Amino acid sequence: MQSYKVVQQLTASGPNPLRGLIAFIQQLDEAKLWYRLDTVRDAILVMVSMPGTRWQVEFFEDGRVEVERFRSDGRIDDEKALSALFDERDV
Repeated sequence: MQSYKVVQQLTASGPNPLRGLIAFIQQLDEAKLWYRLDTVRDAILVMVSMPGTRWQVEFFEDGRVEVERFRSDGRIDDEKALSALFDERDV
């Protein structure tokens, strides 16, 4: 039921898409979830971090909201895995 509340508030933002963003941030605060605000493309990006999951929620001026979720497979690597970060960047 909680997720329905979020979707309802975001899509009910009407002529002011900022209302949906503010409502979402208030819910994050109430739930005591860690988040960071940033800008990307032509949107305000809310990065939400929870153990094992990262969310990227983008709020656009035209009222669109895009959500991406990144889930961990639970595997933990040692520092040798860091080289893959830069190898994959060059691909």
